[in-house]
Amino acid sequence: MKIEVKNLAKNYGEGDTLVHAVKKCSFTISQGEHIAIVGPSGSGKTTLLNVMGGLDYPTEGEVIYDGDKLPFGNENKLASFRLKNIGRVFQAYNLIPELTAYENIILPALINSAKVDKEYIGAVVSLLEIDDRLRHYPSELSGGQQQRVAIARALTNKPSVMLCDEPTGNLDEKSTEAVMSLLKRTSNELKCTLVIVTHDNGIAEQMDRIITIKDGSVTEGRN
Repeated sequence: MKIEVKNLAKNYGEGDTLVHAVKKCSFTISQGEHIAIVGPSGSGKTTLLNVMGGLDYPTEGEVIYDGDKLPFGNENKLASFRLKNIGRVFQAYNLIPELTAYENIILPALINSAKVDKEYIGAVVSLLEIDDRLRHYPSELSGGQQQRVAIARALTNKPSVMLCDEPTGNLDEKSTEAVMSLLKRTSNELKCTLVIVTHDNGIAEQMDRIITIKDGSVTEGRN
């Protein structure tokens, strides 16, 4: 999917406590493009990703997917759009503790009333090397294993867009390479747009383009 961000801004608080988390910005991401969002901690990277993914509302401006504006005023339509079109990998994993790894992975398909593509899921978990952990609960998994489960879950519905917040932050170098290879290969196979927030310059350099955010201001390239 093509993503257009137009005159987008996000503020928190008011008066003396007003924070311009994302200052007014506009940019376009082409379908299938691989984008890195970089910047210092607290610069607004995750806020920008959350608004782009419909998890947070903008103060002003709009986000457009293939010509259609995100329906920020209608939470039901917004949730339906996210479920069908966006795969999201959270920095904090956000796995459901009462479900096994496999149940967490297939949950988006069940919510979407879609048939679980077991062959596809099997290939994904094999590439992520979590085949032997599928019956385990999140509390029984390491941080790296939980992150890989979260990535598999994000890929379950074969999304048009993948939005990832530090997807390799808890992985060792070998696992990082495997996960990035999987994300890029899956993006290419599904013609899926890939946007990654990262502190890792090596990962950023692998992307087609880099968007930098500093003190809420968005620019192209690394500053």
